[in-house]
Amino acid sequence: MKKIDYTFIIPAYNCSKTVVNCLDSIVDDIIDSSIPNNLFEIIVVENGSTDNTSDVIEKYKNDMNKKVDIKLLHSEKGVSRARNLGICNSSGKYLIFVDSDDIWLKGSFEKISNNVEEQDADLFLYSYIKGKNMDNFYDCKKIIHNENVNTFDSLDKKKSWMISMPTLRMQVWAKVFKRDIIVKNKIYFDENIKYSEDSEMVIRYLSCCNNLNVSSFPIYKYVLSENSVMRSFDEKRIEQYINSLRKTLKFMDKSNLQCALSQYVLIHLNIIMVHDIFIYGNNKNIKEDINKMKKILKNDVFSNSLKNISIGKCLNFYLTPEFFLKCHMYFMTAVICYIKSYKNQIKSRKV
Repeated sequence: MKKIDYTFIIPAYNCSKTVVNCLDSIVDDIIDSSIPNNLFEIIVVENGSTDNTSDVIEKYKNDMNKKVDIKLLHSEKGVSRARNLGICNSSGKYLIFVDSDDIWLKGSFEKISNNVEEQDADLFLYSYIKGKNMDNFYDCKKIIHNENVNTFDSLDKKKSWMISMPTLRMQVWAKVFKRDIIVKNKIYFDENIKYSEDSEMVIRYLSCCNNLNVSSFPIYKYVLSENSVMRSFDEKRIEQYINSLRKTLKFMDKSNLQCALSQYVLIHLNIIMVHDIFIYGNNKNIKEDINKMKKILKNDVFSNSLKNISIGKCLNFYLTPEFFLKCHMYFMTAVICYIKSYKNQIKSRKV
């Protein structure tokens, strides 16, 4: 079997309009890099599309004329199923996950190759940018990770830094994983989880890591979804979210990262409150929304995390709602969440 250093895994669901740009960005960087093309493979896993995604990828694959090894696989619907099938069919020493509506940035392979040669880390974490469309880079916001994290005096501090901010640091993209760690420890994506499946997998992977490398170099553009952020209250969806968090907490029950895990849970609580409860423009009674929040807060996943975190830890932008919750100021919590919901809707309209 030929040697493969890097495998890209791309789930592809109803992405006929975006997947070519995504593939182009990866292929162009492979061809332009000093790394031999035959050390790469790209696995695209179409998973239950109802458009012509498969035809678009098949044509692209044939047009490549073996410049880069591209495989097209098929799975049942579900991003976790697609990624797991990609892992099982991968050959690379390193795995890189990319979403089909996002963009790989030029020059990234040179940086990754240099990092891999310089340090044998189990996980390489890179910076990224995010914006409203694939082509316009002027609308972007840079998420730059501080490389001073690499000087932390313990591995647990590095892991805590990651876990405590899941919305910024716990996605599977903009990272380079070791395939052996995933396969030997059976760290596959949980196909029964519909929400927060990325960070749940990354946490299990982190538990097997002995070394992390954090880079301020951006390798990835995350393209913001065009879907509206407005949702309605759905108790079943919230319960699925809670089940995902419960699995994570159970897995990490005996770890030394309890403070970071509490922040991890409470960041997700904010997501639920802003997207599912305190929805700006739904014209509902604020008292009804506060009662919904209080009902959710009775769940031990959230109540224990809120109890375990100090008020001092809540004195930052991301945990502002928790500061007011700790002080039993529920009306102020609602106001903060309504404001965040309003800002999200404004951003969505500009997409």
